[in-house]
Amino acid sequence: MNRKEIVESIIEALGGKENIKNYTHCVTRLRFNLADDAKADLKKIDGIDKILGTTIQGGQYQIIIGTSVNKYYDEVTNQLAGIVAFEDKKIGKNKFSPMRLLDVLTSIIAPVIPAFCAAGMLKCICLLLITLGIMTGEEGAYIILDFTSDVAFYFLPILIAMSSAKRFKVDQGLSICVAGALLYPSFVSLVNDGGSLSFFGLQVPMYSYSSTIFPALLGVLLLSYVYRFWNQVIRFEAIKLLLVPLLSLLITIPLTLLFIAPLGNWGSILLSDLFTWLIHVLGPFAGLIIGFLLPIMTLTGLHQSLAPIELMELTGVGFSIILPLEFFHNLAEAGAALGTAVATKDTKLKAIASSTGFTAFIGISEPALYSVMVKNKYAMLSAMIANGVGGFFSILFSVKCFAYVWPNIFSLPSFMENGVSSLLTLVMCALITFIIGFILPITFAKLGFNEKATIAIHAPIKGDIIPLSEVNDEVFSKKMCGDGLAIKPKDNCIYAPCDGKVVVAMKHAVGIQLKNGCEILIHVGLNTSDINDHRMLCKVAQGDVIKKGQLLITFQLQELEKQGYDMTCIIVNTKGEIINTVKKQEVMGSDSLFQCLLNNSNIS
Repeated sequence: MNRKEIVESIIEALGGKENIKNYTHCVTRLRFNLADDAKADLKKIDGIDKILGTTIQGGQYQIIIGTSVNKYYDEVTNQLAGIVAFEDKKIGKNKFSPMRLLDVLTSIIAPVIPAFCAAGMLKCICLLLITLGIMTGEEGAYIILDFTSDVAFYFLPILIAMSSAKRFKVDQGLSICVAGALLYPSFVSLVNDGGSLSFFGLQVPMYSYSSTIFPALLGVLLLSYVYRFWNQVIRFEAIKLLLVPLLSLLITIPLTLLFIAPLGNWGSILLSDLFTWLIHVLGPFAGLIIGFLLPIMTLTGLHQSLAPIELMELTGVGFSIILPLEFFHNLAEAGAALGTAVATKDTKLKAIASSTGFTAFIGISEPALYSVMVKNKYAMLSAMIANGVGGFFSILFSVKCFAYVWPNIFSLPSFMENGVSSLLTLVMCALITFIIGFILPITFAKLGFNEKATIAIHAPIKGDIIPLSEVNDEVFSKKMCGDGLAIKPKDNCIYAPCDGKVVVAMKHAVGIQLKNGCEILIHVGLNTSDINDHRMLCKVAQGDVIKKGQLLITFQLQELEKQGYDMTCIIVNTKGEIINTVKKQEVMGSDSLFQCLLNNSNIS
C-alpha cells in the first residue's frame, strides 16, 4: 500500500470523513477526535501496512506511525480538506531561488520526456535498419518511421506549451496557440527564405523555433499573467468568455514573437555554448566532475536539470555528450550495488544489493541508490568514483549519443556514429565504469573501511532507570517505536545523549539522526504534547547539528508532576537495535545507557 491508500484506510476505519471532528499529530502519532466513537475500528487500523499500533488516550484516537508521521499528516490534510486541524502550518510565500527555478523547469520538462524517449528509440530502430542493410531509406515505411521519430522534437514547443499551461495554471488551448504561432508555416517559410516581418513598425526577429524549449515556456508564462489580468478586469460574465481569450492572444503572441521568443532562443544558445565552453576548457576533467556528482544529483532530483541541456545539444549540433554520462551512471550504480552484495555478510543487504544492481544495469538506478547507496557511504563513494572515471574517458574519447533515449543497454544503437568503432569505444568506457564500481566496495571492505556500526547513547538526564515494559504507554511499553530505556527524571533539563542532527524538534520530544543511520527519539513525559507554554521549552530546531551534552529541552518537573503529568523520559532507537544496555539503577549524564546498531550496516 502507498501512503495515500494507507491514509484512506485509516480514515475509513475511523468512520469516514464525516466522523472526524479535528485532527493533529505529535512526533510519532496521528491524533483524531471523533464525533461518534462507536464507528471507529481500531483492530482494522492495526492490520494496515506501516501502522505500528493504535491507542486511545483522553478520548483521542492515536495512530502510531513513527518518525515519518509528518508525511502521513500532510496526506491526511489533503484528504480531510475542510476539516479543521488543531494546528495550522505556517506556509511562507514562495520566494525566488535557484532550487525553485529548477523545480519549475523540471516539472515542465518531465511530462514530455516519454515522447522524447519514444522518438529517440525509434531513431535507433531507423539507424539499425540502415546499418544492417534491411532498408535503403527510400521506402515509404522508412520515411514514415523517420518523420515519426522527428515529430516530438520538431513540435517540442507545442509539448512544452501543454505542460507549461498546467504548471502556470492557464488555459491549455490558448497556450498551444502561443506555441503554434512560433511554428506557423508562413512564419517558418519566411525564416527559411531569409525574409523579414514587421509589426506596426517594429521589426520581428526571424528565428527558427522548432525543437526549442524556452521560447514557448516563456510565452506561456507571459500568457498566464495577461490572462489573469483581463480575467480580473472584465467583470461581465456574458462577454468574459469572448474578450478574455481574444485580448490574451492579441497581446501575448505579438509580444512573444517580438521579444519573449527571441530572448528565450538567445538564452538557450547561451546555455548550450556555456556548457560546450566548459567541456572545451576542462576537457575530460569536466566529465570527471559531472560523472562524480551524478549519483548525488540523481538522489536529489537535480539530474533532471541536465535534460534541457541534452535536448539543446541534440537539436543544436545533432548529438549529446551528457547522455553518455547518464548511461555510465547506471553502470556505476550496478557495479557498486553488485560489489556490495559480494562484500557484505548481511543476507538481507546481499539480496537487496543483488536485485537492485541488476535493475540499475538495465537502466533503473533509483532502487540501488535508495536501498543500498544511501545506507552505505562506501557503496555511494564507489558509484561516484566509477561514474567520474567513466565520465573522464567518455569526454576523452568523444563518446556521443545521437538520439534522446533512456540510457540503458537497449539504447546502444543511439551511440553509433562511425559503425562498430564508436560502439567499441562506448563499450570500453562502460566496462571500465562497471568494473571500478564493482571492485571498490570489495576493496573498501578488505581494507576495513566501514560505517561506524555502534554509537554510544548517554543518559540525557539524571534519574532512575526503568524498563520500557513498565512505561504507562503501550506505544513505548510494547516497543512500537523501537527498543530503549526510560528514566524517572530528577532534573529539569534534557541534554543531547550523542552527536547528531535534529530531525524532529517539538516541545516534548526531539529526534536525533546519528552518523551510522540510527535515529534516537527522546520523549519527555506521557501525554505532554498538549503543553504549549513556558512549562516545557525546546531549545533546538529541526536541521540543527548538535553535539553531545548540548541542551535540548527544559521543563518544570515539579510543577508538571503536581498537575498530574507522568514525566517519565523515554529514549528509544527508532531505526535499528540496541546493545550493551546499562546495568545501573540510577544514571548521571555521563553514563552510557546503551549502544545503537543499524541492522543493515554490517558490511565487511
